[in-house]
Amino acid sequence: MLGWRLIVPNVADGISIPSSYTAYIAPVSSSKLYNETRAGKDAKSSETPYVVMLHAINILSDNGTGISGTCGPRIQECWEFEHPRKDAALTEQGLPLTNSHNVRSAKLTFHIPHAGVLHGFGGYFEAVLYGNVGISIHPERMALISKDMLSWFPLFFPLKDSLYLPADAELTVSLWRLTDTRKVWYEWFAEAFLPVPSSSVSSPIWKDTLSPMSASPDTTFLSAFPTTPIQATSPSLDIPQLTLQVPTRRTSSGMMEDREKDGVSLVKISQTALQNAGGKSSWM
Repeated sequence: MLGWRLIVPNVADGISIPSSYTAYIAPVSSSKLYNETRAGKDAKSSETPYVVMLHAINILSDNGTGISGTCGPRIQECWEFEHPRKDAALTEQGLPLTNSHNVRSAKLTFHIPHAGVLHGFGGYFEAVLYGNVGISIHPERMALISKDMLSWFPLFFPLKDSLYLPADAELTVSLWRLTDTRKVWYEWFAEAFLPVPSSSVSSPIWKDTLSPMSASPDTTFLSAFPTTPIQATSPSLDIPQLTLQVPTRRTSSGMMEDREKDGVSLVKISQTALQNAGGKSSWM
């Protein structure tokens, strides 16, 4: 869960209260938190999620769908855990064979209506304790579910380097919750795209570097193991790219097609590095 104990899903595979919990994330701007994480004595401080009361922040996203029509709400769901998990492979003693069933990944796209500087991400959660009793630190629903609760705080996922986002940009955030035989950790990174007229895309300078956008989100990068090579590009994601890898869209007749919307395409303008690759800086 984001904002709760990271390792809970790995040790709560029996009867559990809470019985389920859902993680959420939002892109935030906070020069205060950004400067505090960079003030650490080593690079690990900028790749460590922090439990913090997120007051001095600005959520950069809104509920718009963006030019592509694929952007989600202002604060988006990452994943859900339920206990006990019925599809886990168990030993004769009823214990999970591995922790692989507790691996999670999410790739989310946010619309950025106004120009701003991305400093990191706010992580939130909602939990069903029992029956219809729940708790929430979701900024838009906590007053309805657990009013005046101050027992739990969000997570702040910092970026080593801030990312400028122009107005009307679309931000794609990839987040993983990974585990091996020794530890559990998060990895995260972000990419920024900007809408441009399709006529600009066809000019020689952009030839072979841009693709028309699609109604379907690109899930080719989504993987439970982001630190292993997936494409020909660097697995650390530090190599700048101008190409928006846009998938084709399957129509109701089963045919595949590419799509532009109102003569506009998306250009990748920037990206962050992959944060905390392999759990090198923070883990549990």
